[in-house]
Amino acid sequence: MSFTIEPGLGELLRHLAELTDKDAEKSYHLSNINYRPRYTPIMRALEHGVSTVTDFTSALNITQGAVSQTIKLMLNDGLITRQKGTDGRQTFIKLSKKGKNLLKQIKPHWTATFSAIESLEKDIKYPLRHCLSQSVKALEKKPFHERIQHFKTIHSKSSTSTNTAPQDYFQTGGLKYAHYRPIYPNSLAESLALLVEHRNLVLDVGCGSGQLTDILSPFFHHVIGTDISNDQLHHATTNNNVVYKKEKAEQIKLDDNTVDLIVTAQAAHWFDLEKFYSEVQRIAKPGAAIALISYGVPFIEDMVNSIFQQSYWQEIHEFWPKEREHVENGYTKIDFPFTPLPFPNHFIQQEMNFDDFTGYISTWSAYAKAKKNGKKEVFDDLFFRLKAVWGEPNKSKKVTWPIAVRAGRI
Repeated sequence: MSFTIEPGLGELLRHLAELTDKDAEKSYHLSNINYRPRYTPIMRALEHGVSTVTDFTSALNITQGAVSQTIKLMLNDGLITRQKGTDGRQTFIKLSKKGKNLLKQIKPHWTATFSAIESLEKDIKYPLRHCLSQSVKALEKKPFHERIQHFKTIHSKSSTSTNTAPQDYFQTGGLKYAHYRPIYPNSLAESLALLVEHRNLVLDVGCGSGQLTDILSPFFHHVIGTDISNDQLHHATTNNNVVYKKEKAEQIKLDDNTVDLIVTAQAAHWFDLEKFYSEVQRIAKPGAAIALISYGVPFIEDMVNSIFQQSYWQEIHEFWPKEREHVENGYTKIDFPFTPLPFPNHFIQQEMNFDDFTGYISTWSAYAKAKKNGKKEVFDDLFFRLKAVWGEPNKSKKVTWPIAVRAGRI
């Protein structure tokens, strides 16, 4: 039996450090230089005139304990000397003659290393150093153990209370939802249609204002979209072969054995799945299929993305309901008692200016919760920082959402 365990933050950071430090050390050895990469922060600081343990700790992103351990190793290697100050209370660290000679040899390696880092960031299209620096600052402001305790309390409360009804988040705001929510590509609807042989009727459950319902209409004779919000349905896009109905996912008002394809986009995590799946089994024709669809956290094309991602995961994430995790992991951990079907990769790509993007964020249930709890300033601060680096507000930037589809034969 093969399976993959999602790595934690510590595992990823340690593995990243192993990959970079190991190869950095290999680079020195290839040049016949006996040098440990962990010395680099101290060597760079000494080059710039830093000379005490306290100053090293202040100037570098390293703890005092780590600084002291590195200095001890460098003393053993004869790279530095230790001298008492005139008052006898401070100890000053200086490069030895051996250390100064070594510094001349390794400086070209530093230049090459920073170029390699820039190459890595270009490959992954992400400002890795900036992200790590922001993470350090955020943890200095609010330590990790406090964050853990915070979510232990939330999860403890949620496990002893009933689920929040989805209508609490989406009963209103249909106009903004219809205007700002990203538009699914037609290729997604075509791939969904290919899941089934017969294409008489498709049902879109939890359709909202019809973003997916609308693009399914060219591929099926009849399309039905259902939602529990009158406001969402009021702003839905209409077509001749599309009908919208207000009803619950757990109480579908269709006859047995009548539906070729059942889809639900960005909504399955709100349903009572046992009851919903029971209805799916009842209304499905022989050979029918089901698809749970979600789109994940968006990616913006330039440096704006680093500010958005940092704020999303470190500041905004606490305002999401716990069900949001199913959207972020593409419904991979949700109950799905159907025979899996392969499905091609799709993405939503959309050009958005500043108002479009912040308007989209304002449709989030996390935004509504922050506003309700008197914490809207968290989002206001994000919008302020985004605007500072966006450039002209009317300038469009490409925004990409990965689409996840979990498809199965009923």
